[in-house]
Amino acid sequence: LFILISCFHSNMWFDESYSIAIAKHSFKEIWQIGSHDVHPVLYYIMIRIVMLITNNSIVCVRLFSCVPLVLMSILGYSFIRKEFGNKAGLIFTFFSLFFPTLLTYAGEIRMYTWAMLFVTMMFVYAYKIMNNNNVREVLSDDNNIMYENKIKNKNTLLKYWIIFSIFSLASAYTHYYALAVAAIINVGMFIYFIIAYAKSSKNDSSNYDDIKNGNKKSEKINSENISNDSKEFFILKDRETYKFNLISSIVSAVV
Repeated sequence: LFILISCFHSNMWFDESYSIAIAKHSFKEIWQIGSHDVHPVLYYIMIRIVMLITNNSIVCVRLFSCVPLVLMSILGYSFIRKEFGNKAGLIFTFFSLFFPTLLTYAGEIRMYTWAMLFVTMMFVYAYKIMNNNNVREVLSDDNNIMYENKIKNKNTLLKYWIIFSIFSLASAYTHYYALAVAAIINVGMFIYFIIAYAKSSKNDSSNYDDIKNGNKKSEKINSENISNDSKEFFILKDRETYKFNLISSIVSAVV
C-alpha cells in the first residue's frame, strides 16, 4: 500500500500532461506522433488502453505505473529467491517496493517503471538462456530417448528466446535508455554465442569420445550418473544447441 500513496491525486507536471495529451489520440495518431517524439510509443499505447477502460481516470493511469513494481516484488520472491537465495530475493523485493526513486516513479504518468520491468524481464530470460547451456543432455543407444531429450531442450530454449525477444522489443519501444540496454544485451549474447559455437565445434567431438571411452578427465562428469551398462553419456555443451542459440540471437537482435 505504501507505493500507492502518491497515486491518489489529479495534479500533473508537464511530462505527465504530455503523456495524457498523446494518449487521448487514436492509436494511429499516437504512432504518427511518436515518430517525431524522443520517446517510443508503447507506453502511450498502453495508457491509451487504460484510459479507454477507465473512462479517462487519472488515478487509474497513475495506479498503472505501480503495477511493474508489484510484479518486480513478486519476481524477487520467486525467481530471484530461487536462483540466488532467500537473502537476495528479500533484498530485491524490498527495494522494488521501498526504494525512494521507485516510489516517486510509481505515482507518475510516465514510462519509467514499465521500462524497468521490461529490462529486468529481458535480463531474466537472457540469464535462463545462458544458464540452459549447462544443462546436461542424456544420450543413449535408444534413438527415441536421444531425440526426445534434444526436442525438449530445443523447445525450452525456443520458449526462452521468444519471451526474451518480446521483452527486448517491449524495452526498445518504451524508453530510449531501455533501448540502449536491449541493444547491449542482444549484442553481448550474439558475441558470446559466436565464441561458444566456435569453441564447441572444436571440442564436442573429442568430448564425446572421451566420455564414451570412460575418460575421467572430460568435463568433470559425475561418475554416479554414468551407467556403462546402459551406455548413457552426458555432454555438457552441445554444438547444435550453441548453433540454435546463435541463430536465435541473430533473429532477436534483428527484430
